[in-house]
Amino acid sequence: MSGEEEVYFIDNFSILGKFFAHYGPLKGDNLMLHPVYKLMEGNIYQPGYRDVNSQFFACPLLIHYVQLDKILNIPKVSKNPFDYFYMEMHFRLFNNDHTELRNGIIRLFQKGASGLSFQNFNDRINLLNRYVANGNNMHEVDFNKLGSNLPQIQDKSIILKVLNNLDIRFYENSKYRTYKDNLYWVEAEIRNLPNQNYLRDLLKKSILKQCRGLHETNFGLELKFEFDDNGLYTRPFDRRLLNNSGPFNDNFLDILKLDMALGFDADRLNFDEIKFDSPKV
Repeated sequence: MSGEEEVYFIDNFSILGKFFAHYGPLKGDNLMLHPVYKLMEGNIYQPGYRDVNSQFFACPLLIHYVQLDKILNIPKVSKNPFDYFYMEMHFRLFNNDHTELRNGIIRLFQKGASGLSFQNFNDRINLLNRYVANGNNMHEVDFNKLGSNLPQIQDKSIILKVLNNLDIRFYENSKYRTYKDNLYWVEAEIRNLPNQNYLRDLLKKSILKQCRGLHETNFGLELKFEFDDNGLYTRPFDRRLLNNSGPFNDNFLDILKLDMALGFDADRLNFDEIKFDSPKV
């Protein structure tokens, strides 16, 4: 903040995904004009630029694909502790060649003593910019999902939750063949798949590295593993639950865990989380 004016500086303005508006002092730079917020009458954080003479110039800030128009701080008007504080960010979202745009508002709210700040919008601005920069369709973003309950996943622990939630059942099956060795193989049924499209796709991609076939069903997935044709002297049998499948299951999950961790991209999961819900079939 500078002097009596409530001016808040912005760092990393030109670095994609690193936008950071803050309460601290201006860090050393050689910019003739520095991007800032200025608190105006009516609790409006007005974006603009501040020059080397501390003069403020109000204007929207184009932060890569997000044009920030203003942030509104709507204070609580009563002393009721269950009232909400609100903040709104008014902006425009552009596609990756800036030929199309959408007007948007992101609303944040919190009960009781307000912990809301213009800084709460930093992550949302960065997420939207990374979303568009990665070639995603801006029309598929549900701005309501960028509100107070924004579900941002930052690490790979979500993979363990997905795998621990799976219901996996292994079966053995066989086929009699005249004048040929009989065929024997292992199958699996997997239920309780993750709801997120990205995690489902990552899971299926990793599973396919361990099996010879994958089929989607109304309950989840059906898998078929490699055939064994060395069963000439073994009597064929109907499909049956595989006894003592523990070692097979543990090995299957260990390989999945490693492969999914290597391929995991937190941004792609977050992009999936902020899209409009797909219609139920």
